[in-house]
Amino acid sequence: MRASCDILGETGLRFFGRVSASISHELKNVLSIINENSGLLEDLALMAETGAGLDPARVQTSTRRIQEQVRRADAIIRNLNCFSHSVDRANGVFDLHQLVGCLVALTRRLSDMKGVKVVHAPVGAVPLTLATSPFFLKTLLWNLLDFSMEMVDERKTVLLRTLAASGAHGAEVRFTQLATSSHVGTGFPNEAQAALIRALEAEVTVNPAEIVLALPATCLDDT
Repeated sequence: MRASCDILGETGLRFFGRVSASISHELKNVLSIINENSGLLEDLALMAETGAGLDPARVQTSTRRIQEQVRRADAIIRNLNCFSHSVDRANGVFDLHQLVGCLVALTRRLSDMKGVKVVHAPVGAVPLTLATSPFFLKTLLWNLLDFSMEMVDERKTVLLRTLAASGAHGAEVRFTQLATSSHVGTGFPNEAQAALIRALEAEVTVNPAEIVLALPATCLDDT
């Protein structure tokens, strides 16, 4: 059996590459739309120079589309920046609600490609602060989300709930609205997923309609 550190490293690198590739495709789409609308504006300007007149509505439509794509690109870059900084240190203190929300936004293109809607529904208005490895937690969360998307029911939606837990566990992430009976024979968890679960001292439970990731209370930062 390979050393856990090798498995974690390879799994994390594949996850980082997959997210980076998805983001690059999103940004290319943004640039393509901006380029298309800037070309249209140029055509309208040339038409105006020849005395054909200028349609203000068409100009406004193109400029609005460009502005929308600039805002979209800004959100993508902010999420990428958050993702990239998750590898700055082996461990860090962060808000679980925010981390899961960022992950959902980062992987939206991947979930769209599967025809699945992913909705994050944090429970509680206050931050849910954890002290652990944000990068490996994101890697495990993506593995569980990817697994969950194969088991959605007729609603084709994964509802992600982040909440504080009682007892030995400090926090939970629940992947709900599933039909988990279909997971039989899928080999879950595989070697990489099991290594992530061990490294984070977490527990994963597959229930009839949901998957629950429980994080230990010792990971909570009470300062």
